[in-house]
Amino acid sequence: MHLINLSQSMTVAGSQANVLGKAKTTTADKSSHDFDIQTQDSLDETKELLLKSYPGKLLFSIKETASILGVSYEFVRQKIQSGDVKTKQFSTRKLIHLNELTKLIIQGIPL
Repeated sequence: MHLINLSQSMTVAGSQANVLGKAKTTTADKSSHDFDIQTQDSLDETKELLLKSYPGKLLFSIKETASILGVSYEFVRQKIQSGDVKTKQFSTRKLIHLNELTKLIIQGIPL
């Protein structure tokens, strides 16, 4: 329902912009925007689920991240070293922030 209302608002706003000659909204722009909203909704829902499952936890170890993602510790470690997974470093420990873990769940990790 939320997406429909936003899409309708976008159509009205796009029509007004065309009449005024200031901007032109294409179908590709609208579908891209709808996709961005859906992706953001998925990120928010996943983040909320993680916060419920791990109350008060913002940073996850490599082992915890691997377990949550269903992959091996070594795989996550390699992806951290290659730069595919961002970490926060505390002394010698590398930890994965909740936001990064949420993105990994939604978008996956490149092979």
